[in-house]
Amino acid sequence: MRKKQFKIFSKNRGNVKDCPKCNKENPNDAEYCSCLYRFGEDETTALIEEDPSKKAVREERQRKFIIFCITIFMVPVIGIVLTAILKKTGMDSPALMISVGYLERFFSMFLIVWFANRLGYSIAISLLLSAIILVPYMFWFPFAVLFMKYASLQKVKPVASIIETK
Repeated sequence: MRKKQFKIFSKNRGNVKDCPKCNKENPNDAEYCSCLYRFGEDETTALIEEDPSKKAVREERQRKFIIFCITIFMVPVIGIVLTAILKKTGMDSPALMISVGYLERFFSMFLIVWFANRLGYSIAISLLLSAIILVPYMFWFPFAVLFMKYASLQKVKPVASIIETK
């Protein structure tokens, strides 16, 4: 529970009363103590609570952000499972694997843009966010797979072994 601080402004400083919670002296006409005790009420209702509408909005944003993070981390897992299923069924050609990888990455870009938009960001910012997260992931891994496949088919020697033989 968030507590809000209130300053006590008093017109009459002659009479003081003690706070039952913190034993501080307070002006007689003060409604709140510096410990947020509200005079005239019991201690269970004396603390000032946060505005319920602001609390609901904050909790909703936290819930959406958690779902957003789970989605970002679940999309690659779904891609890995789909790739494993394709390999198990015998459809493990590099072109098909790369196509599945690109579809998975574009789907995750769509989800990132959608969730960022739901969290209140503009479309441009959400596209930038998805690009920052996924562009390195989209281009480095497929080209590495293609290069490894090409190197194994053509029996390409690593650069270090070529230099050593000269």
